Amino acid sequence: MGCTGWVDIPRYGAGMGAALGFGIGVAATTIAAVLGAADHPEFGLVLLAVPVALVAACTNVPGAVLAAVQCWGLWAGFLLGRRGEIPMTAESGRALVVLVAVALLAGVAVSASRAAHLVSARPPRGRAAGPSPVRS
Repeated sequence: MGCTGWVDIPRYGAGMGAALGFGIGVAATTIAAVLGAADHPEFGLVLLAVPVALVAACTNVPGAVLAAVQCWGLWAGFLLGRRGEIPMTAESGRALVVLVAVALLAGVAVSASRAAHLVSARPPRGRAAGPSPVRS
């Protein structure tokens, strides 16, 4: 008997993680810009941390890191900088570290949650997994 719910969702590879990160990152960057994050880049960074965490939950570590780097590029290029020019500043470096940390922590949290669910779903040791045969 397998697990039910979100723990049965497969973890995708790095290519899918990168694709998801880019697509969701573009949408989040657009929403952040409409909400005024170009004037408040910290707000935009928080908004872009959400898709990074979501992608990290459904992909492997390389895919999560690729998504974080892509979201950082979108944040630095369009919310911190302008017209896609990425400013290489201390602020942009810290933002990269923050987004990669969010990706790694979200990936570890989801992996730990899945492992805990799988362990708790196993039958206790020493007991039969099914009904015992009828003795005559």
